[in-house]
Amino acid sequence: MIALPVIVVAAIAAGLYLLQDATYKATALSPANFQQLQVGMDREEVSEFVSAKGLDEPLPVINAPSTPPAAQCRYYAAKTGVLDLGSEMFRLCFAQGILVSADHLYPTS
Repeated sequence: MIALPVIVVAAIAAGLYLLQDATYKATALSPANFQQLQVGMDREEVSEFVSAKGLDEPLPVINAPSTPPAAQCRYYAAKTGVLDLGSEMFRLCFAQGILVSADHLYPTS
């Protein structure tokens, strides 16, 4: 009788972990890789350190600064691993294929 609830709980936990893993792979950038980025790098150089697609907008708890002129920005979860549940983000902005801004963004209080 105990086996069925244990199996259900294990299946739910595994599903949640897989969902978190997929989200991490699609949106996260590790702080170590962020530190390797330098303004002036082109998209190809940046792609050596950034594999996630990122997001078009920051999380609602982030108050991002204005976008640099003529730039397009992507937002990445600042995560050290799948189980890192922090709300910090990185913003990478490109103009004409060149990294013009790399910002570490923090949640508003």
